[in-house]
Amino acid sequence: LEKKKDYIHGPGPHGIGYYHLLTRNAYVILYSRLTKERPGNICCCTNTNDIRDAISEHDDVESIVYNRSVASKPDDFQAAKDAIAK
Repeated sequence: LEKKKDYIHGPGPHGIGYYHLLTRNAYVILYSRLTKERPGNICCCTNTNDIRDAISEHDDVESIVYNRSVASKPDDFQAAKDAIAK
């Protein structure tokens, strides 16, 4: 599968294809991927600081991507407001 800079490949409203990172569709695809993947082992006996940091970073990114996937316009502040309203 060919990689294109600034595009995400996946299913969208126009079928499977490439969606630019400036579109909401790209963030819907990314959010779907992020919710399926979590870094590290969640077991409490192996939960090191590095794993907790990776999980925290993943959660931060997942939150931003979700906000962008529901945003009414391409603005992170407005996206956060839209996410709260949903």
